[in-house]
Amino acid sequence: MTGVGHGVIVAAFIGAALALTAQWLFRRQQRAATGRTLSAAFLEELGAVEFMEHPATERGIAQDIEICGFSSQTFDTLFRDLADVLPYSLARDLMRYHWRVKHWIHKRGNAGKHLDPDVGSYLEAKALRQNLVRRLAAYAQRPVLLLVFSRAEDLRGS
Repeated sequence: MTGVGHGVIVAAFIGAALALTAQWLFRRQQRAATGRTLSAAFLEELGAVEFMEHPATERGIAQDIEICGFSSQTFDTLFRDLADVLPYSLARDLMRYHWRVKHWIHKRGNAGKHLDPDVGSYLEAKALRQNLVRRLAAYAQRPVLLLVFSRAEDLRGS
């Protein structure tokens, strides 16, 4: 090599490696912050939902159960971010909850208010919601620095 010493080449490689590492850390920090914000958004979404159970009517019609306040807007508009930044287990259970509730509401709308209330789907969605509220609250409180290096849920207290 003429005119360029080995020290300059090594310095260039070290500089490039540092720049790439800084870019990687910046992207990870952005994803971590987005994950925390999404957790808070979904926590608010779940907080607006109410599962209501009323006793059976005097005519013996099936127990009246309702899911009120559900909106799929957050799920529908932020689906890509949810899949990109949240841990797989949390994203999977959010999707599972979302589709159980949408299915239940659709089936309920087609069956009429007191016909075939699909108690199994209702109870599954209710249990998923309770579990997700706890997990999303914990994830939203995790420090961004920890999420930069591991976006996994901290399941030690579960």
